[in-house]
Amino acid sequence: MEPVSRVFAADLNASSLVLEPGQDPDRRTVMTPSASPCTLLYLAGVLLEVNGRKGNLMHARVADPTGAFEMQVSGTQQESAELLSILKPPAFVTAIAGLRMTGRNLKTPCILDLREIRETDRTVRDSWVIRTGELMFERIIGLNDVLSSGTGSPAQKMVIGHYHHNRQTIREMAEMIRGAATMAGSVSGGELQAGDPVLDVLGIIRENGGENGVLLDTIILIALKSGLQADQVKKAVETLLVEDECYQPSKGVIKLL
Repeated sequence: MEPVSRVFAADLNASSLVLEPGQDPDRRTVMTPSASPCTLLYLAGVLLEVNGRKGNLMHARVADPTGAFEMQVSGTQQESAELLSILKPPAFVTAIAGLRMTGRNLKTPCILDLREIRETDRTVRDSWVIRTGELMFERIIGLNDVLSSGTGSPAQKMVIGHYHHNRQTIREMAEMIRGAATMAGSVSGGELQAGDPVLDVLGIIRENGGENGVLLDTIILIALKSGLQADQVKKAVETLLVEDECYQPSKGVIKLL
């Protein structure tokens, strides 16, 4: 059985180091900047969109706090297509997906070949974020030790050389972890306090959104009457979008998740 990896979308999407193929040339292992070898992934996030129909090629996009995973299901993968077709975005999901090579395009070295997807809840997503962050932190601590000592495993040295790692890139990966963990913590822990513009804007969306959501301009107009400034409202909406409290079904429209 293939080993299953957990990585953030931003870590995977920044990958360009591809190891030699095994028996299946399409199933090469991708080594991420944080030194995670990936062939099969377990991921969790918000299913944002599904395109296509069963029997044809289907595409899906699942977002975690760092970015989005792009996935596909071919017409021959009937079970995966059936699972995907019954989900209605936006929805919290977990998924298992294999990595398939797209060719020599190093910007996008692979896409995710969906094998299984299940609807879940915010708690599961947050738990995945925290655990994935812990694993990534362990890996980058190892990379940092190699930078300090000059000694380490061949895989670590290969990653450092390929991605030109230095203290700054290690710090940037650490910031990614901290940012993702903060988002998960603020969602599950309820850190928003009374008087916070984010909480005020969230209340406006809840009261005025309805089934179709509410225009950003409408949110701003209502918030102005409460003493908030337009810039505060826009920043609050950005925070709510990042924390998966709401989403944009169309341009300029905000709706609760």
